[in-house]
Amino acid sequence: MLQPRRSSEDSVSLEDLLPTLLEEGLNIELEVTGASMAPFIRDHDVVVLGPFEPQTLGLGDVVVFQRADQRWILHRVVRLASDRVLIRGDAAVEDDGWILRRDLKARLQRIERYGRRVHLGLGYERAIIAWLSEQGLLAPGLRPLRWLLRRLG
Repeated sequence: MLQPRRSSEDSVSLEDLLPTLLEEGLNIELEVTGASMAPFIRDHDVVVLGPFEPQTLGLGDVVVFQRADQRWILHRVVRLASDRVLIRGDAAVEDDGWILRRDLKARLQRIERYGRRVHLGLGYERAIIAWLSEQGLLAPGLRPLRWLLRRLG
């Protein structure tokens, strides 16, 4: 789930803010809450989201969509079709389902953790991560990787 990085008494809801800023071509910086994208995106990481053209999506891209319960979700594209994409969290065992490309609101541009830029999961390896996730091999295989990443800090 996504939360505004800073809030104030006069803050606007994410539902209002996200589409408006993206339509203006601006990037948005938000804090991630939850572990559905661990270990590549962790709870309290800061992400930068930006506008994109739906036809430019690639396998493994991380995108934002709004679920039926109105929550904003940041998950990975694990399969592409002409007008829709299959989405799944990296740590999830089930897909979020097929989402129309036009319903995707933003694409992940950057991840920051403790003030430092994170690159793992955003380069060429994102397609491999997507394939492993779709095959149901990523979530079980993450246990040793999580242990290693915790040891490395």
